[in-house]
Amino acid sequence: MNLFAESIPIAVDLLASSGFWTALLLAILIAGPIGLIPGVGGTTTIALVLPFLILSVDPTTGLIFIGAMIALGQSLDIIPAVLLGYPGPTSTVDFLEGHQLARKGYGARVIGATYVVSAIGGVIGAITL
Repeated sequence: MNLFAESIPIAVDLLASSGFWTALLLAILIAGPIGLIPGVGGTTTIALVLPFLILSVDPTTGLIFIGAMIALGQSLDIIPAVLLGYPGPTSTVDFLEGHQLARKGYGARVIGATYVVSAIGGVIGAITL
């Protein structure tokens, strides 16, 4: 049996566990509001939460939590960059072009296009990985 076939039952068990969904929900609830603050990215949020993770969470749940927080923080960084004109750590290009288009009334299109391209890149990256 190859490594891929052996890892499928482990992944299904992880998805069925309550710890996975709890970590994901907590990451969304913590990183969501913080990710909308201009200039505060996922890295800052992780730096604030990391000491509590090391002391109280098993490694698998901690990695799920950190991954979800970083992904959400970087995804939400686009909104203040485009709509308010405050660039964040990951949204410099979106700030330069997107804010000018948002001032002309195309803010929703810029944010939508950014998320679509990000999703395509994420799927291609996951398949490649």
